[in-house]
Amino acid sequence: MSQTFPKIPNPYDVLAKHHLRAKKSLGQNFLTDAMMPYRIAIAGGATETQNVFEIGSGLGTLTHALAHRAQKVLAIEYDPELYPIAQAELQYASNTS
Repeated sequence: MSQTFPKIPNPYDVLAKHHLRAKKSLGQNFLTDAMMPYRIAIAGGATETQNVFEIGSGLGTLTHALAHRAQKVLAIEYDPELYPIAQAELQYASNTS
């Protein structure tokens, strides 16, 4: 039986939409394989009964997958330009903050 996962936006498309680029000075790299965030969330053991704390949420790519699997996701981001973008991209997910 195959499981379906909600589509995760390509992070470089999201950056382009907001006229931003990855900052080498912050070591920013983004997941571009659409299934990788789900593989990470599954491998990390996120379940609907757990709360997850994500450090360095970036554009919210992994946060999307965690929100799909976990009870609650608390994500923090150092880059003040990315924080509002992640908030906008994840506005559908009531279990993220």
